[in-house]
Amino acid sequence: MGIVPQGPHRTSALFRATHLRRSAHPTLTSRLTAGIAIVSLLMAAPPVFALGSAPPRHSGAPIILAVRILGDTLVAGQTLHIVAEVKAVDPSRLEYQFVLDGQTIQPWSTQASCQRLLTLEDLGERRLLVQVRDPQGQAERETSVYVIRQPVYPTGHATPSIR
Repeated sequence: MGIVPQGPHRTSALFRATHLRRSAHPTLTSRLTAGIAIVSLLMAAPPVFALGSAPPRHSGAPIILAVRILGDTLVAGQTLHIVAEVKAVDPSRLEYQFVLDGQTIQPWSTQASCQRLLTLEDLGERRLLVQVRDPQGQAERETSVYVIRQPVYPTGHATPSIR
């Protein structure tokens, strides 16, 4: 059962997509954001669902909404804190794995976050891979993090203050 458009209103819908074509139709615009197509339609009315139907629900493989790195700056000698935000049919069945430059820093577990002590060997740009799975499927997201050395100030000089 579909949505029946009536009246001048705009609505957006999310679709998982492997590719996206630009529409020539003047009331349809779309863009691809992190593997999810966001489609805006100029509709004649707010969506009206047929009697007896329910709004569409998420089904299928989990979707990684965000990978958050806690803290302002990643400094060698401090702890890297990572949190994955995921949408899934049954969040209680999710398992997560965190990988930094090809090395597993947290093997598959039910923990949506992990932490790791950063060392001088971690200096520079690093690739962080977050994987999530459940019985419906698997998803992953890769991002880069940049680790710096702790700033050293000459002795006898005042430490710069941050305002």
